Amino acid sequence: MSAVLLGMGNALVDFAAEVMPDQPFYAEIKQNKGGFFHTSEEEFEAMEQELAKGRIIKRSCGGSVANSLKAFAKLGGKAAFVGRIGDDELGAYFAEDLHKFGISPILNQAMAQRSGCSIVWLDENGEKTICAKRRAAKEFRENWLDWKALAESDWLFVEGYWLDVNASLVVKIIKTAVAAGAKVAFTLSDPKMVVEYKPRIKNILPFVDIVFGNEAEFEALGGCRKIKLAVKTMGGNGVETCYKGKIMHYAPLRVERVVSTTGAGDAFAGGFLFRYMQDGNIRGAVSLGQKCAVQVLESQNSHV
Repeated sequence: MSAVLLGMGNALVDFAAEVMPDQPFYAEIKQNKGGFFHTSEEEFEAMEQELAKGRIIKRSCGGSVANSLKAFAKLGGKAAFVGRIGDDELGAYFAEDLHKFGISPILNQAMAQRSGCSIVWLDENGEKTICAKRRAAKEFRENWLDWKALAESDWLFVEGYWLDVNASLVVKIIKTAVAAGAKVAFTLSDPKMVVEYKPRIKNILPFVDIVFGNEAEFEALGGCRKIKLAVKTMGGNGVETCYKGKIMHYAPLRVERVVSTTGAGDAFAGGFLFRYMQDGNIRGAVSLGQKCAVQVLESQNSHV
């Protein structure tokens, strides 16, 4: 199977939910407002029970790269996603939702395991606070990969979260893709991941054509040196790119009303890749990426 863009990352079912003061973990969510926080499996299951009370705004197949592929596919791009799901209803839903977006699922199924799940708690201003359990999505082994699909892809897009547990495999995948003639895009995903895996990331940078990240992630990396094309999202301050040592700044687009920030950066990457893969025009790619991000910011139903 040939894919123009092959995405690899954590296969998570995203639940967007409204955070309310009557929830038993309300204080913890507020304390970690705007970021990520960790819980025990028992605490996470308690949150899932809260979702069952009707607080769900939206659910969809997700994870960073999967969200980007959805934006890419909605624009008419051809894509496939590689990840691992569990042997449960969530895993079946993940595969079905990919199909709805026209994304080819290349999924390894973990028998007798639960699929990964992410809960995106949204406050009254649409700001997100995320808690996730990757479960089956966390580990991916070499013999589970469709190496033929990798070799036939024009572009590879890998998320930094996949470095956790799978770092050596990610390095091999990227080098294999480049050897087969593919271009590579990589998203830094999270400052903590960048700090922990900085040596690995710097090892693969010579093989990567585009690196996506926000200000905190690039700061953790130590800047944009030795990156072919760095694309830095800066929220309300717009976007900054660095190509061949030349830094360009792009003003933000107007947002009428922020409903949800969840997935905006992912949608930006999807839109950027769709345009950039056509003609290599950075300005045009930034513009389309920003339009995709604004659509998410203004609509809770776009990519969450």
